[in-house]
Amino acid sequence: MIIQNILPDSLKKHIYNSFNSHDTPWYFNETINYPNEEEIGTYQFTHKLFENNAEISSLFPIARNIIYFFEKETNIRVKGIHRVKANLTTKQNLNDIQIEKLKHQDVQIDFQEPPYENFLSLIYYVNDSDGDTIIYADGGEEEERITPQANTLLYFNSSKWHAGLFPTQHKKRIVINFIVALY
Repeated sequence: MIIQNILPDSLKKHIYNSFNSHDTPWYFNETINYPNEEEIGTYQFTHKLFENNAEISSLFPIARNIIYFFEKETNIRVKGIHRVKANLTTKQNLNDIQIEKLKHQDVQIDFQEPPYENFLSLIYYVNDSDGDTIIYADGGEEEERITPQANTLLYFNSSKWHAGLFPTQHKKRIVINFIVALY
């Protein structure tokens, strides 16, 4: 599901400016999803905001507002936050093998306690970019493709296979990823 223009303009601009600031630390990750991924040559920069039941970035309070507006817009109640992380990807031309390796689930069923359907992934697009998000059907075929538009929120069950592609026309793609538990 997609919610466009989820935040008021003032908050949208504040988030954009905060995550585009030269003061915001971004950390280089040689892999996107799995430890052997460096063999395929994909990388990203990340900024962790919340993990292991702890706020770990001064940017978390402004990002947390996205959850408030998500609840207000959808009437879905969030019970708790599992993880919040911002990803910054830069121009990279990927081949089909690399794209296939980007497929992942945010909550891997083998490692979670039931009920698995009680986790949602939220992807907030900080900036306009290419570098689509692909959602896959259960059989592995492409179900939906979303082009990043600033101030848009995509949400889906965290056990759903998906991939975030890299921009090829824009300098960067910035998203804030949330994994939340529901009541």
